[in-house]
Amino acid sequence: MRRSSGLTATPCRGDGTGLGATFDGRIVLDPSVAELIADGFLVGTRVYAPSAPDLEDVPIARGDYVEKELAERVDKPELTGDIVSHWRRLAERRPTVVFVSSVGHSLHLRDAFQRSGVVAERMDGMNPNEERDAIFSGLACGAVDVVTNFGVLAEGWDCPSLGCDVLARPTKHRGLFRQMVGRGLRPADGKVDCLVLDHAGAAYEHGLIEDPLH
Repeated sequence: MRRSSGLTATPCRGDGTGLGATFDGRIVLDPSVAELIADGFLVGTRVYAPSAPDLEDVPIARGDYVEKELAERVDKPELTGDIVSHWRRLAERRPTVVFVSSVGHSLHLRDAFQRSGVVAERMDGMNPNEERDAIFSGLACGAVDVVTNFGVLAEGWDCPSLGCDVLARPTKHRGLFRQMVGRGLRPADGKVDCLVLDHAGAAYEHGLIEDPLH
C-alpha cells in the first residue's frame, strides 16, 4: 500500500499506536501552540476549572472512557445546572461550543441553557445539512449564543469568532482534548483570548494547551 506525507495538529492516536503505517518518513516538528500564540497566529486561553465529575469505576476501552457509562455519570441535572450557571457568570455571552458525552447529554444541556434565557442549539449526527448551516451562521453572527454538540465539532470545523469552549466531556485522549480546546484559538478582530470552562477535569488530566508537549 502506498503511503504519503500528511499534516496534522495532533499527531497522536487515541489507541496509542504510531503513524508509521499511514505516513512515510519522519515527523517534522511544527511550532508549539505557545509559539503560535506569541506570533499572533492563535490566541491564548483563560481557563476555569470549577468542577470535575466523579469518574471512579467508569470503564475504559481503547484508551478512553466507555461512552455509555461516561454519559450516565456526567449527564446529571446538578452538573448541567452548574455548567449553565458558570457560563452565565463567566462567559460574557461569548459565542460558545459545549462538548458533551452523548446525544441525550447535548439535548439536556441545550434545554437547560434555553430555560435560563440563552439562545442555544444542539448539533449531532441527526441534524440535516440545512439546519447545521443555519446553526453555524447563527453562531458566527451572534444570533446563537451556545451550541451543544456530540461528536461533530471537535475537528474539521472553523469559526474564528468562537470565544468560549465548555468541556463537559471527560477524555483520556490527549489529542481529543487538544482538538476541543483548539476550536476556540483562531484569532478574530477584537478577540484577545479563548475562555475555557472545564467541567470535565481535563486541565488536571492534560494540563494547559499552551504547555510544552513532547
